[in-house]
Amino acid sequence: NREDFANIKIGTSYADLVNTVGIPSRVSWSSMMSSESFLIFYYKLSDSHSVIIHFGSNRTISEMTGLEDQATTSRLGVHLFGFVV
Repeated sequence: NREDFANIKIGTSYADLVNTVGIPSRVSWSSMMSSESFLIFYYKLSDSHSVIIHFGSNRTISEMTGLEDQATTSRLGVHLFGFVV
């Protein structure tokens, strides 16, 4: 549920995230040419929307998408991540 993410903020560790909201639906790993790697967690919400959480090299949340007000969220932004809402 969207409410489960209420206290999740930029800077939260992935251990704290999993302890709070549970194991993600999907995990991916992205590596940039600068040798920096990024972990990405995907959560499927009960309303069928998705939350996408990016972790930086310091193992804390660097970016979150999908928790915005759905009435104002751009469909293009969601489609760039491969999800259809």
